[in-house]
Amino acid sequence: MVLNFKYKEVANPEGVKKKRPMVPITLSNGEVSFETLALLDSGADSTAISMDMAEVLGLDLSGKREKSYGIGGTVDSITSRVNISIQKGHEHYAMTVDAKVIMKDDIQLPPLLGRAGFFDEFEITFNDHKKKITLKKLDVVNRRFNKEDD
Repeated sequence: MVLNFKYKEVANPEGVKKKRPMVPITLSNGEVSFETLALLDSGADSTAISMDMAEVLGLDLSGKREKSYGIGGTVDSITSRVNISIQKGHEHYAMTVDAKVIMKDDIQLPPLLGRAGFFDEFEITFNDHKKKITLKKLDVVNRRFNKEDD
């Protein structure tokens, strides 16, 4: 019921390496899938992926374009559905989430796992001092109970 991961060392576009709260995931749609590292982004309202990834997966990109906002400013996006699985050892979780597909072909970003659809499935602990992440899957009863506390 608990997945533990160490932060991963990744380079930013300038080549500077830093440890970040990233987890290995599999993105899939139908028969197409691939493994990648995703950034756990507590500041993101939703999950986001690049247009390149969406095209490889064959996601439906016929939806309405809308503005998405982030630290880098405003970008056009289309909401689509993507399957995400995360596992370590014998623990495995799969979910289908709405994802903002960033409609810019020159952008290099890892998938961002945001609050709606991903964070609300887990109790997530960031231990920045030890550079570790703990994901504890919430069951249906816990999710219902936690929403009533709001």
